[in-house]
Amino acid sequence: SVAQGYLEEIYKRKPRYMRDQLQAIEKSVSEVTEKAANQALAYCVKHQLYRAADFANAVHHYMEKASHQAVSATQSELKMLVQVDDAKLKAKPQIRAFQTYERILGGG
Repeated sequence: SVAQGYLEEIYKRKPRYMRDQLQAIEKSVSEVTEKAANQALAYCVKHQLYRAADFANAVHHYMEKASHQAVSATQSELKMLVQVDDAKLKAKPQIRAFQTYERILGGG
């Protein structure tokens, strides 16, 4: 898998610090969504960033990006809810003569 290859590359480069690297990566992954972790992994592999700190930075970036997108989506949904056609706001209810109501109620 991509993750296994990534960890093996870290081990090749920093065998003495592998335990620290694994703990840091595990901490990064435990606090984020699977999507952000996968995006970070793909980014690090593509750019040959084989350090836990680089991985953590990438994870943080993708979590921030997802958060901003979620906020933008919520704001646009709220705008759609709040937006009301001006014509509807200016519309006046139809006013009927009192005799009309008397007829409807059977009084006339």
